[in-house]
Amino acid sequence: MSSSEQPRAGVLLSGETVPRWMARALQLVEVETNATISRLVIDDSTTERGPVDTVQRLVDLREWAPFAAAISLRSDPYFAESIPIEEIPALTDAKRTYCEPVDTPGFGQELPESAVADLEPLDVAIRFGFGILVGDALTAPTKGVLSYHHGDLTEYRGQPAGFWEFVHDEPSAGITVQRITDELDAGEIFAYEEVDIDDADTWRDVRRRLYTTSEPMLARATRKLLWGDDPREPDELGDLYTLPKGKPVLSYAVKTAKGYL
Repeated sequence: MSSSEQPRAGVLLSGETVPRWMARALQLVEVETNATISRLVIDDSTTERGPVDTVQRLVDLREWAPFAAAISLRSDPYFAESIPIEEIPALTDAKRTYCEPVDTPGFGQELPESAVADLEPLDVAIRFGFGILVGDALTAPTKGVLSYHHGDLTEYRGQPAGFWEFVHDEPSAGITVQRITDELDAGEIFAYEEVDIDDADTWRDVRRRLYTTSEPMLARATRKLLWGDDPREPDELGDLYTLPKGKPVLSYAVKTAKGYL
């Protein structure tokens, strides 16, 4: 891509607000690359969780349920405070597409054809929404879709961000910006950093370090992708983690209690 061309970028969002760290990351894309964010694709899902679904969710969470509830009731830390997209200068002039994703059999969500068509004129899209995205949306932009994974793909795939590294007493945790594929957390790596968490007393502190450190990485990855630099393939893929159950929940509770003492 020549320096005279102005690349077009899009952003996939879960709603009309983003956490503060995301807002900063997007603003840096505009400041540090010559890309213009020209399209927002926003999840417009209207499905509400009914009483039966809520009970089933609590059953699925098991021991983690009271901790998940307590976390959701706490006020957001500064890095996670919600910022309306209207207040992010980089997004001010972007056209908006609202759509509802479609669940696929067994794994992930696809975007409807109309939303995929709106991604096709773009050089790159950045995923900050729509959960596990699969299908034609991933190849609609010329150079694909970038996404954060707050973890090392060779060690910790899945979720929650930084939780398992904290519970396992890891001295550091990784942050990856990848070009995503239909396989979860198995994409090409365009940016990677490690964060020291050895002295982090709480999972909240781990997340703060991960998210604030990751802010400038998106611009670096976007620039590398747009200028045709070769990404790095993961040497191997790590274990796929999910929400905790059983003993890890107890370990989290003990570490968290000690962290607040």
